Amino acid sequence: VIRTQERGKRRVVPDVDEKRGRNAVIHECLHAYDHIVGLSAQEKFQDTRKSELSALSQYEKQAEREDSDAKGFDRGASETFAITGERLYGGDAKVKAERPGLCAYLEETIEKKSKKA
Repeated sequence: VIRTQERGKRRVVPDVDEKRGRNAVIHECLHAYDHIVGLSAQEKFQDTRKSELSALSQYEKQAEREDSDAKGFDRGASETFAITGERLYGGDAKVKAERPGLCAYLEETIEKKSKKA
């Protein structure tokens, strides 16, 4: 499901910004993939994310939500996964330099999972 918002008398995909990212279709597909496979919860991803924390936006650094039905769900890690992936697969030339470990993790892990399918 792609989030839309009202603009004038039309429904549109939100503009690009740091919080919502650059490509809503890739972003939301990666959230769905992560929800099914659980990549952002894996120890290797968590360790890589911590080592590159300074490259992340405040939105990606948010904590687990106490009011969430999914206790233990790390919203910041999920957003890091989706935003890094949307930048990587959306053609952002800077992301590999800014987040080399996270990009390598996504490329290696998603490619490996895709070959098994």
